[in-house]
Amino acid sequence: MVVQQKFNDLKDASHDDKKTVATSIAVFVVIILMIAWGFLFLKKVQRTDLKTLENGAVPTDQFDMNLIRPNERNQAQYDPTDDIRNLRNNTSQDDVSASGGGSVAPGTTDDFGNSGGF
Repeated sequence: MVVQQKFNDLKDASHDDKKTVATSIAVFVVIILMIAWGFLFLKKVQRTDLKTLENGAVPTDQFDMNLIRPNERNQAQYDPTDDIRNLRNNTSQDDVSASGGGSVAPGTTDDFGNSGGF
């Protein structure tokens, strides 16, 4: 009876009042739906049996350990300073040969505007 009276009063109310009531009802419905979804989601999570990892490690079926161990041994024998030294030497030799010895003939200028001579 009280609800029916409120609806009858709302019919005669202004547009803004009707909009406010509609917005309030929509917010209330969304909140109820979110609470229900959260409850059902948490129930589903509790029912799900998660596979636990032993000691927090990656499952052994993800990696072939026979391939990893030889690479670990090779990595222990690898010395990056040799590669860096070789790269430095090769790069400096290429720079010298590409620039023609690194000097500019007297009376001429190179690509950067450096003039030759003393």
